[in-house]
Amino acid sequence: MGYSYALPRRYGQTIDCFYKCLDLSKLLESSSRGGRCFAAFAYIALGDGELFLGRSKTALKFYKDGLDLAAQMHDKERELIGYLKLGDVYKIVSQYAEALEHYKKCLEKSEEKPNNPIVLQTRLQALQGLADVYKVTGQYNKGLKHYEECLEILSSLKDDEDKLKLQESLIYAAKGYLLWHVGQSTRAFECYDKCLKLGLALHNRSIEFHAYLGLGYLFFLTGKCFEAVTSFEKCLEIALGMSDKHLEATSKIGLGDVYMLTGDNSKAIEYYEQSLEIADESELRDTKTPAHLGLGNACTVAGKYCEGLQHLEKCLKLSAEVGDRYHECQAYLGLGDVDIFEGKYEAAVANFEKGLDIAVQITERNCESRARRSLADAHVLISPDEDVAEQYQTALNIAEEIGNAYEKSRSHLGLGKLHKSIGKYKEALEHYEKGFSFAAGMSGRNLQNPADHMGADQVGINENFSIYYMKGLPFAHLLGNRFGALAGYWELGDLYNKLKKYQKALELFERYLAISEETTDLNEQERACERLVDIYKQQRRYYMVKQFQQKLQVIAKEREKANC
Repeated sequence: MGYSYALPRRYGQTIDCFYKCLDLSKLLESSSRGGRCFAAFAYIALGDGELFLGRSKTALKFYKDGLDLAAQMHDKERELIGYLKLGDVYKIVSQYAEALEHYKKCLEKSEEKPNNPIVLQTRLQALQGLADVYKVTGQYNKGLKHYEECLEILSSLKDDEDKLKLQESLIYAAKGYLLWHVGQSTRAFECYDKCLKLGLALHNRSIEFHAYLGLGYLFFLTGKCFEAVTSFEKCLEIALGMSDKHLEATSKIGLGDVYMLTGDNSKAIEYYEQSLEIADESELRDTKTPAHLGLGNACTVAGKYCEGLQHLEKCLKLSAEVGDRYHECQAYLGLGDVDIFEGKYEAAVANFEKGLDIAVQITERNCESRARRSLADAHVLISPDEDVAEQYQTALNIAEEIGNAYEKSRSHLGLGKLHKSIGKYKEALEHYEKGFSFAAGMSGRNLQNPADHMGADQVGINENFSIYYMKGLPFAHLLGNRFGALAGYWELGDLYNKLKKYQKALELFERYLAISEETTDLNEQERACERLVDIYKQQRRYYMVKQFQQKLQVIAKEREKANC
């Protein structure tokens, strides 16, 4: 009866029923062995009830009492469940070493009765719990191995069909997560597709949520930003419908990630802040970590380096405390980006190397590509050298292998900047055009408008890309200018000028001037006019030279007024 009350979330009545069971078992305990076995059941049930209410510490105590009693009575089935439940609660409170210990003990004990249906079901749950811990701690290949074992056991079980489908869908969602982290995006899409179909068939909104969440991140990594936003918005709709704060916070982190990638930094910060607020209110430790990471990166992009540093250090602290290697890696990479912005290039190299070491250890291919490319970026800023091209090429090869459109773009742009700095202008232009072309397809000028998005990958180097994509961290520090749109126009204009393609150079510098006039930045306006004067002089177009010289005089007068 206690568990039946749990289904409609009447947890108070659930607890009352379990306490009555415990009282009854104590009356029987002194007179019969069955009474003590019943007490072990009651303790474990009370642990479940406390966990329903979010009281993990009390749940832990009851589970331990139940396990101790079951072990004394040599009640193998109840002992197995005790180890499983303790593993679950340790996993929930992020004590992963203890969780692994109890799951492994459960698996060890389950081998004594391998053909017992109850034992087999418990073994399945222990394997799944073990894989979940490996997933969080970055041991991706171990996690994949155990999820495969889970699917094998599921195929042999004869139980309620809907119950088995539910378990299968959860395993596919978790397996998909690991596959995209190791760079197998095609297989990951297949897993999430299966998960979504099962969720829809079962009318299970929670399963649908996890499928859409995984699909959102896969679209995000492969540069399909409109589809990513659609998936994350679907997640948010489901979370709000379920009144689930944890899922709501997770959805908002996903939306923040996409909006930051596409250059809408203010919207990204808004979503990250909402997510962190929910995480703080509900004590959702696993959500705080990515929320701090997102805010750290977004604040860095916005030039708020102190705030960015604080959030990234919190992310690093939280992830290191629980052994969350993925977010630890991401935090080091984010700290390296802050160092780049502040001109601390050697410090950036140290942080990027720490991130790379972790990425290689946990076989996180997306992070490895980013870390190698970030190291190359830093080395170019320290001392441009042709040898750095090999670092970029390694990062590019990984990005192409795993289908990461974002890192493809970044690596090509890095190669473009490197070749330009050593005087290889034709090679530079080739890489810039490839990098800008990839990025334009990801820009998502208006993520609410599918037609606009569908045309994005056709536009190449254009205003859509420069304004909406280059505002982000990637090109701000890569191209040596905080204002990404201006940086893009200047970099390409300068390159076309060196290649003596003057008309294209003029178009880009004039766009640069137009944007700087909108922002009323006199220094940037002066810089653009001076460059335009130089190019028009080379073409002997003296009328235009005179026009921009007059513009320079106006700028000088405006500066004088501003200084008065």
